[in-house]
Amino acid sequence: MRKIAIIELGGVRGKKLQRLYEQARGEALRELAAHKRNPLFVAGLMLYFGEGDKTTKHQVRLSNTDPILIKLYLAFLESVCGVEKEKIRIQLAVYPDIDQASNERFWSFATGVPMARFTKSILQKPRKGSRGGQGVCTVIVSSSYLKLKMLEWLALLPGELMKK
Repeated sequence: MRKIAIIELGGVRGKKLQRLYEQARGEALRELAAHKRNPLFVAGLMLYFGEGDKTTKHQVRLSNTDPILIKLYLAFLESVCGVEKEKIRIQLAVYPDIDQASNERFWSFATGVPMARFTKSILQKPRKGSRGGQGVCTVIVSSSYLKLKMLEWLALLPGELMKK
């Protein structure tokens, strides 16, 4: 009897998630129509298209070494996507010869994100010719809903921009 209840609960949860994901797709379509001429929307999506993670299901992540690019992406998340600042996390990938504390201070100042929202840094092995002076900054938002919308926008926006 307990096994049947768990299966039924899983079915109910699955249907609820399916409705939520359909809602996200519909919302993405409406927002695309409203924002496709907004330069910050287009810039943010193109940054995500080039530098963002498209494989994980539950996180919207973008990594780069350029503080200006990161700051622009943060503006997109907050202004266009409506992500609350408190939901945004930063993770740094640093090299052994970089002082982690000063690196965190650098990225906190460059992005305006307080260090309290930084997660544990990742120590990178040095690679020949491909080092950022301050390491790699990854912006993370944990949201399946936003991830679904981002992927929907990425699928639709190029066609919209190329319409004559």
